[in-house]
Amino acid sequence: MSVRNDSRTLMYWVGIFASAIVFIGSIAGCGASEDGPAVPVDTGSSDRDAPHSSQPASIFCGPFEEVLRKNFGIQLSNVEGTTRGLDVPIDNAVACKYSGSLNNKHSARAWLWSYNYDLDLDAEGDDLARTGYTALNGYPESAWIRDRRERLSYSGLSTVELVTIIGRWHGTIDVSTPAGAPQVTDDQVSALMNVLIETTGSIQE
Repeated sequence: MSVRNDSRTLMYWVGIFASAIVFIGSIAGCGASEDGPAVPVDTGSSDRDAPHSSQPASIFCGPFEEVLRKNFGIQLSNVEGTTRGLDVPIDNAVACKYSGSLNNKHSARAWLWSYNYDLDLDAEGDDLARTGYTALNGYPESAWIRDRRERLSYSGLSTVELVTIIGRWHGTIDVSTPAGAPQVTDDQVSALMNVLIETTGSIQE
């Protein structure tokens, strides 16, 4: 494997790892004041060459709410890693969590980060395939899915995970469905993928 492929794979897993850290940090800070300082989100793409956006998190996180509320009864619960909510600048990464009432076990997460190098979509597709993703056709931009609707996790949830890469921006959303609840349909997958592509493509440096 070339040094460049090693670098690309490392950056991909750094992004996944950092998203998990952001999620854990948001749980630990859930009692913080709404007026508290933002916690910076760092996915390892902080090199000067990585795109940074001054647009607010609402540009990326907000548009998912309509689809998620209509289909699963869930809405944005927090922008992970910050107490400033949708006003926090995206910078080079942002992560959002969506949830419902106490009796509604559906949940979703959407996150976005940038890379500090130009991406080869074929190579990225190969990397995603190694972790269980397959390409989706019929979309104006790259689209992948990791479909685990028929497979329950240890916590009794089935999941569907979607990814798009546009320019140097990687956008993803996953939806978790509890056992016994209707699974995410193909039409719902399509609706979420369209929003993911639209929001990721709207990010400006």
